[in-house]
Amino acid sequence: GAAAAATHMGLWDFAPSLAAAEPPTVAKPTVRVVFIRPEEPVVVSWPGGNCDVAAQQALFTRILTEAAGPLEISLDIQAQPMSKPEEVAGLLAEIEKAPPDGLIVCAMELTLWTLVNQIVENRGDTPTIVYSNLSAFTAHLQCGRNTKKTFVAATQDAGWLASGLRML
Repeated sequence: GAAAAATHMGLWDFAPSLAAAEPPTVAKPTVRVVFIRPEEPVVVSWPGGNCDVAAQQALFTRILTEAAGPLEISLDIQAQPMSKPEEVAGLLAEIEKAPPDGLIVCAMELTLWTLVNQIVENRGDTPTIVYSNLSAFTAHLQCGRNTKKTFVAATQDAGWLASGLRML
């Protein structure tokens, strides 16, 4: 009876105003992606001279881009690979100034793991995934083992990058 009276008196007329309200806008999380490798692969590069490193980077980029859409994640992919300490220092300065919500470091060259370590040790509080497709051995994978907000993934399954993006 009370509901019928409230309807008759127009007490339920607030519903259309609620339906017309704009939903709050929430910024998409941003994940930064970087590639650690020489611009031009060296012949002795692991996994070896028979690997098309540029194609491998393009595959990683495609997997991440396809996974980001449904997850509503904004990717900031740095296509230019890094192979010098000063390039990593520039990245770290940018992260310090404007930290992303997450960071994916694709380690694509065995001889450049010191740069990966430099990022992991100095990237502040940014949650980080280090992804190594084939460029690491047991000792290299220790870089983030005891570092908070760091996950090191070493797998030949490039599709795992989509899982890493979900983790972040």
